[in-house]
Amino acid sequence: MIPRFIFSYQIFLALALLVGQGLALPTGDAHNQDLISLLTKRDTGSKFILMGFSVARNSDSEQPTDPLVSLNGAVSSPIDNKLYHYNIDLEVGSNKQKITVDVDTGSSDFWVVATDATCQKGRKCKAQGTYNASQSNTSKDLNQPFLLGYIDGSTTSGTYYLDDITLPGGITAKQAQFANANTTSSPFAILGIGLKSLEAPILAGGTQTYDNFPWVLKNQGFINKAAYSLFLSSPSAESGTLLFGGIDNAKFEGPLYKLSGAFPSRLGVKLDSIAVDGGVTDSSTGFVFDSGYSYSSWPKATADAIGSALQGSSQSGNSWLADCTQPNKTITLNFGNGAKQIRVPYSSFIAPEQKSTGTCSTTIGYSVDGNYDNLPTFGDDVLRSFYVVYDIEENSLQIAQAVYTSQSDVTAIE
Repeated sequence: MIPRFIFSYQIFLALALLVGQGLALPTGDAHNQDLISLLTKRDTGSKFILMGFSVARNSDSEQPTDPLVSLNGAVSSPIDNKLYHYNIDLEVGSNKQKITVDVDTGSSDFWVVATDATCQKGRKCKAQGTYNASQSNTSKDLNQPFLLGYIDGSTTSGTYYLDDITLPGGITAKQAQFANANTTSSPFAILGIGLKSLEAPILAGGTQTYDNFPWVLKNQGFINKAAYSLFLSSPSAESGTLLFGGIDNAKFEGPLYKLSGAFPSRLGVKLDSIAVDGGVTDSSTGFVFDSGYSYSSWPKATADAIGSALQGSSQSGNSWLADCTQPNKTITLNFGNGAKQIRVPYSSFIAPEQKSTGTCSTTIGYSVDGNYDNLPTFGDDVLRSFYVVYDIEENSLQIAQAVYTSQSDVTAIE
């Protein structure tokens, strides 16, 4: 999100401290118990934390009605942009209060819903667990206000706390900072894992950052670096992975290509050009990489080129419509002066909702020049074609073409 969220996954494998270069992991449901045993090994060698998760789609969970940014940068309320959600199950406090949180690379604050919170806009914000600070012997109220708004229009306010956070597999991060929300219009608690410079106190005009969750894991010795990799897998996949401090070498094609961050507070890099339908459109524009956003927004010339390739049509200036079935073609995104190309299937831009006309909405939107809240953004529709390593220490990304496989070969980020 910008700060925002969207794709959620229910965790189904253990989360634990892994060691050893080139550790190959078993896959498939029949091996879950073997994997749990393997993941709980500890040593003084290389370290990383693996999260396996299963996909929760809108039909499987509460369906928010938050709007999508439309082609002209305004809000188009009929379009629901939360197609998927990436959820992680955590335990908070000494009494291990169970809470499910949405993972978001587009924001930086971790917040949970207070037991006595007010849920706004009819949201069932307590459905995935709440936090009662008075029931935890390790909680500490920092008496610092928290207020954050997301690009979808949802807002959350509360107070910052310190408390212990336990991950599946028994890893406990001691005295991690997070916000306890007493009012929210979001249906989910959020685990923001972006840059410190996007934390709520900075957005409110402050100058003091704090160590957010990836930094806490590094500072307490669970991982070597405040970095992680994210593999969303295919649109129909039932599982994917988030690796704190690790890279899964089986999940991408060719070498990873490293690019410096394009923004001081957003995780993203510069796109040089896009090749679509035999033509090339220059870009030279930074794109935010946001796992909390189901759709993508583009500069107008680029969005128009993609829409034209899909044989799409604009409807009232708010959305593209196109045939639900697209040819087996791809667009090519060019990075690093042609040093790295990522192929994205035409079908990635087709939303699953079929209209009465027999056409489908697309996931194409316009960004707005000079609007920091509506920068060009790659959401889940595009990011499923990437394997991405996010380094929030260096503000850099490593990218490669994703390979949809259940095989795994994990090494630590040093």
